[in-house]
Amino acid sequence: MKKSVVLVERPVRRAFDEAMRTQVGEILKARARESPVPLTARWHKDAPVLRIDSKFVSWEITFGPTVFKVEAFLTTLGLFLDNKKSRQEALDFVGVISEELGV
Repeated sequence: MKKSVVLVERPVRRAFDEAMRTQVGEILKARARESPVPLTARWHKDAPVLRIDSKFVSWEITFGPTVFKVEAFLTTLGLFLDNKKSRQEALDFVGVISEELGV
């Protein structure tokens, strides 16, 4: 069973478009080496939602018309490893990427 944790939920500063989708892909490719575990990413077929999966946690990043939201889904082992430091590192990483995208 996975536990859901909303890491970020705030108004958008830039509307989602194809250019942003391309930019997200480029950022993920460039930053893949920063992850301590392998990641897979895939876009929802009908909505601007990116799903990133790893062994311990999955993220769902929603680029809504009015809200930018990052939700983490922790596995049982991910819950065990979850602490203030790891959560702050995740928030810092999301912050850097959202600034790069301007969302």
